[in-house]
Amino acid sequence: MKVAIIILIVLFLLIRKSKNKTGSESRPPANKKPSTETPNDKLILIKNATLADVTRALKDFCNQYNQQEYAALPRLYTLSENEHAVTFPYNTDLTIFGFAINYLAYPVDIKWQAEIWGWATVYENEGVSEPDIYNKLCMFYLVDDKEYDNVYITTSDNFCYKLPFTNFKPKAITPAKELFKNRPTKLAALSGIPYQDID
Repeated sequence: MKVAIIILIVLFLLIRKSKNKTGSESRPPANKKPSTETPNDKLILIKNATLADVTRALKDFCNQYNQQEYAALPRLYTLSENEHAVTFPYNTDLTIFGFAINYLAYPVDIKWQAEIWGWATVYENEGVSEPDIYNKLCMFYLVDDKEYDNVYITTSDNFCYKLPFTNFKPKAITPAKELFKNRPTKLAALSGIPYQDID
C-alpha cells in the first residue's frame, strides 16, 4: 500500500513538472506587466473560427510565451460569429508577432481550418536584418507548407520572404507566394467593438 502511494506521488510530481515545461500558466510578477499602451499597427485577422477556439488558442500561446516576461498581451475583438481580430496594445516584436500567426495557424489540440492574416509596419529595431522588410507588410502561412515552423511575409512593394523560426533570417522568394494585401477597411477602427485582453 505504501509503495502504491509513493508511486502515485512520484507520478503526480512528474506530470506536474512536465506540464510546467510545456506551457503552464506561470507568469512574472504582476508589477512587471505593462500598463501603458504603446502605439503600433500590428493586427491579426482570423476567419472561420469560433470565439471559444480563438480564445483558447491565444491563451495557450500566452502560456508558452509569457512565462519569463510579458512578451505578448493580445487584445481579442469579435467581428462576427466566425471572424475575429487581434491587436497588441502594448506592442510586441516581429518575432513574437510571427510566432502568434504561426501558432494560430497550427494551434495545439484545436481542429480548425481558420484563415489567418497579419499586418504590421516593421522598423529597424524589430530584430530582422533585412532592410526591405522595414516596411508595411502582411504576414501569412501556406496551407501546403509542411515545415510548420515559419511564416511568410509580403511587403507593400511585393517583396516576398519566408521567415524561418530557426534563425529568423528572411529568405527571398520569387515569385511572391502572395501579393501584398491591404488590411480590410472594416479593421480601420476597432474602438467601438467589445474586446477581451488575454495574458
